[in-house]
Amino acid sequence: FRERIGEIPGRVRRPPRPRMLVAVDSSGSIGSEVLARVSREVRALGALARVTVVECDAVVHRVYRPQGLIGPVVGGGDTDFGPVFGYAQRSRFDGIVYFTDGRGLEPDRSPLPTLWVVTHDGPWAAPFGRVTRLYD
Repeated sequence: FRERIGEIPGRVRRPPRPRMLVAVDSSGSIGSEVLARVSREVRALGALARVTVVECDAVVHRVYRPQGLIGPVVGGGDTDFGPVFGYAQRSRFDGIVYFTDGRGLEPDRSPLPTLWVVTHDGPWAAPFGRVTRLYD
């Protein structure tokens, strides 16, 4: 049983929690009510993974570890999803969760598995990854 060498009886070995990049669309179309819902989701994700938050509209404005509620965010301009994926490519993360209204310049691909969390009920087709909706 070579895979058991180094085990200490009575202790459980757990893999490290995944490192997740959580992107928050900080364009003018994301309001305080939506940010409160995003904060709740990020807090729940923080129980399962090591979370780093990126606030981005057309550029990355802030990168931080969440300490409570998210907001107010820095930004308010147009949306470009590319800078977040560029940041993710230069850093070490296991996946991306992107909270957005879906209106912006889309990159061709992602270096990591991506979950798009769309903040409205209207139709939106993601360029890659999976899509879910943020409901109350």
